[in-house]
Amino acid sequence: MPDIPKHLSSVLQSIIRAIQAGKMRFTTHAQAQMAIRHITNIEIVESLTSHSVEIIENYPDDKYSPSCLIYGVTKSGRILHVQSNYNAVIITSYDPDPKKAENTTMVKCPVCQNHMVRKTIRYTQEWNGKLVAFDNVPADVCETCGEQLLEGHIVDKINQTLWSMEPPHGQLQVPLYDLAVS
Repeated sequence: MPDIPKHLSSVLQSIIRAIQAGKMRFTTHAQAQMAIRHITNIEIVESLTSHSVEIIENYPDDKYSPSCLIYGVTKSGRILHVQSNYNAVIITSYDPDPKKAENTTMVKCPVCQNHMVRKTIRYTQEWNGKLVAFDNVPADVCETCGEQLLEGHIVDKINQTLWSMEPPHGQLQVPLYDLAVS
């Protein structure tokens, strides 16, 4: 696993260190909820060690010892909320409701200054005269003005795909309208 980013809180650093040391454990409640929600151990690790990881709520008096609700994104772009104590004992995890305020990230929109929400989007771009689409792209999206922000590692992935011109996973048919003709 990569080094732990220095900007993360000491709580997140402690949880990530425990994961790296193989000390992450799950309550039986967490296992049951993961089974119902089809969440894997790998997805929990990916979300807790993602570039987007952040604590969104603290529970200092929780019965499992101090714990927190953590926002993270898996490598496939799945957004998860994971409740963990400070020693990486996973209490529960779930797919958050995109309409709830708790999914708001700490990122502010550079256009309108409202908070942004983490979503997976379909990103399209013109490249060498062709429209290219990328599915399951994690992005911070402003629900007020629609601005979309991508993290650096996502930009690198998109650019590497464009530069290499790997065969696409599928094709889209897109209607084309010419407003100059009407």
